[in-house]
Amino acid sequence: MVLIGIAVKTLSLHKGSSFFGAIVPIGIVVGSALYTIRSYEITPEHIAIKRLLWSNYLTRHDIEKASAIDAPRTGWRLAGNGGLFSFSGLFWNEDLGRYRAYSTGGKRAVLLEYSYRKVVLTPDDPEAFVRALQ
Repeated sequence: MVLIGIAVKTLSLHKGSSFFGAIVPIGIVVGSALYTIRSYEITPEHIAIKRLLWSNYLTRHDIEKASAIDAPRTGWRLAGNGGLFSFSGLFWNEDLGRYRAYSTGGKRAVLLEYSYRKVVLTPDDPEAFVRALQ
């Protein structure tokens, strides 16, 4: 709402301002909204991360360990969205190292450990999600 307000105010106060300066905040909101994580679905072969218009898929057969953890709170965003509609992208913190997040927020999360990467998800019930994977 703040970004949209900035865009509207820019257009109304500065009649000679560029359209580009007002459209950028709206583009940020719309672009981030498209990456909203709606839900997670476990299938026999994949974990589907349901977004607004598409899904991302993680393979299940490569998972070495799945565990419920406290959601990561500190660290660095290397690339991605840090909180506008979701936390998704590449992150780093001291406890986990580098990991990919597909998170809607919350206090609890699921850590999926592959031999080549770590992935953090935030389903409504992390313990039940881990049980469903086993």
